[in-house]
Amino acid sequence: MDVHALVERAAQLRSELHTLEDRIKDLTDAFDLLDRRTDRAVVAEVIDGLSDARLDLSAADRHLEAVERTAERLSVDG
Repeated sequence: MDVHALVERAAQLRSELHTLEDRIKDLTDAFDLLDRRTDRAVVAEVIDGLSDARLDLSAADRHLEAVERTAERLSVDG
């Protein structure tokens, strides 16, 4: 596999990551809209967990972005 194809794979992973991040945001919003009779402390705990997951995905996105930039240098240098 050539460097360009690997860079494309990294870009595709980032795209999939953004989609997953959007799905987690939608799920967070859905939990937030639950009936007010629901145990709000438990809902808050779920939302906190989902927020942590989104933060982790944001960190992963930054790492993958750096991988793309660095790998693109291989195609220029090579």
